[in-house]
Amino acid sequence: MAQRANEYCELLTQYYVWQNIGKTDADMLGFGHYRRYFAFRDGEQKDRDNVIRTDYRGDSAEKFGFDSAEKIAEELQNFDVIAPQTVRFFKNTVREQYAQGEFLHSEDLKTVEGIIAEQYPQYKNACQEYLNGREFYMCNMFILRKNLFIKYSEWLFSVLQEYYVRHNPHNFGYSSAELRAAGHLGERLFGIYLTYLKAQGRYRIGYKPIVVFQNIGGKDKKSLADRLFPYGTRRREWLKRLCFRGKRKK
Repeated sequence: MAQRANEYCELLTQYYVWQNIGKTDADMLGFGHYRRYFAFRDGEQKDRDNVIRTDYRGDSAEKFGFDSAEKIAEELQNFDVIAPQTVRFFKNTVREQYAQGEFLHSEDLKTVEGIIAEQYPQYKNACQEYLNGREFYMCNMFILRKNLFIKYSEWLFSVLQEYYVRHNPHNFGYSSAELRAAGHLGERLFGIYLTYLKAQGRYRIGYKPIVVFQNIGGKDKKSLADRLFPYGTRRREWLKRLCFRGKRKK
């Protein structure tokens, strides 16, 4: 796994926690990232991706509810799952958005769909429902009850390991950016897992906006291209085709 750290992206930390699960007595486990956090107080305007983008200041912990571990723990007792508020695509499905993403290859997602259909048929309906839908859970962020975290991690990493067996991106001349496919696929797999849990109707699921602190670790503002050619639009697809003209896509 360490050799593929750059490919698994945020999932590397999840893998480490899962492999060392016996060392924690936490009731719930989950992840933010070095500048992305769940906002436990929601008081600022969100962008079209349901993300709050702001700078970290002296009052940010209080503003977004990070100032009291006790209050967070108390709130978490009301849920089995905390997930990000969704990004809603207006024209494309989650599957179509993946196919249009820069550095992403639709064949990778098709491979994962095949693995689920063949080896994990209990997830097949949730897989199709999520990928054919228009609501996307981003950033590999979640908080899960310990038992659900273990089940999710077992399933997630077994699917991704089989992905490397069937369609190892190193065999297709992927660039360093394209080799991050496992991390991107993980985002979609969480959405499938959450859809599976929701269908069972017995888990308490809450949703929180993501807050991104733009002055930590560099800027996270949208580029001019992202503003002019939003994800999930025909303009974005045209831009992708223009950028990859003459380049063979595997």
